[in-house]
Amino acid sequence: MASPPVSYFAWLRFQRAVGRWARLALGLDADEQRSVIWADHNVQRPPLPYLSLQVTSGPSRRAQDAEQWPRLEPLTMAVQVLPSAVVAAGDACRFFVNGELFEHLAAPGDTVTTVRNAQLARVQASVQLGATATSSGADSIVLAADRPGSLRAEAAVGCAATVTATQLVSMVVGPREIRVRATAYGAPEPRTSSDVSVAEWIELLAEAAQDSDLRLFLKRQGVTFARVQVMQQRPSGPSGPEREPRAAADLLFGVEVRRGTVVVGWLGEVVADPPIVVN
Repeated sequence: MASPPVSYFAWLRFQRAVGRWARLALGLDADEQRSVIWADHNVQRPPLPYLSLQVTSGPSRRAQDAEQWPRLEPLTMAVQVLPSAVVAAGDACRFFVNGELFEHLAAPGDTVTTVRNAQLARVQASVQLGATATSSGADSIVLAADRPGSLRAEAAVGCAATVTATQLVSMVVGPREIRVRATAYGAPEPRTSSDVSVAEWIELLAEAAQDSDLRLFLKRQGVTFARVQVMQQRPSGPSGPEREPRAAADLLFGVEVRRGTVVVGWLGEVVADPPIVVN
């Protein structure tokens, strides 16, 4: 039996980006990461309150896919840690790979090699990044595209990014829409005065749709925010012997599906010399 084609849509990467966006929108700290879960990951319900996310439709086509003119795309890139990243404690090395930020703050005694190793470990631990990473020399990371057209790297602070090899690629790019149901589950009554209601959680998500910093965070991950549709709040729902308040909204995100094919023997132009004269 023939194997199905490899998916060009990084589901885990999309879910991680949206989950991180939701935590930032709700103002949750690192210790509260379990307060935002994906319902389809078969995880145990965390303590109340929490936010559950679930893809209910998509990726759905929003327009016809477009084939782009063949162009040179990075096959490999090198990210070099610069001495400026370790001049003093707290100096930063920051770069982006396919929109994902990798950051290291120097500690006393750090060298370019220790910073490189720390950043390499972060890159290798990423999920569905679109590139593989290996070390090179004492201060560099070599990134290799997983598939044609899947590699982008951008240096921000304390490092330099250069393209070391390219390949001619024809890209097909198509817009898609994904609908995510966000449901907030609140703590049963009585609540303390410091608790935030489930309706307020949903309102915070709606406000985050207009936050420029949070929209930029999603955009770097290849996700755009389309709109929010707040659902009618349910006063309560059964939760064992108690009842819990619930509120929900549909979040619509836009993404691009990119499929690249290596072009071999392509002619960019034909020049006739001497010119051909037609009578």
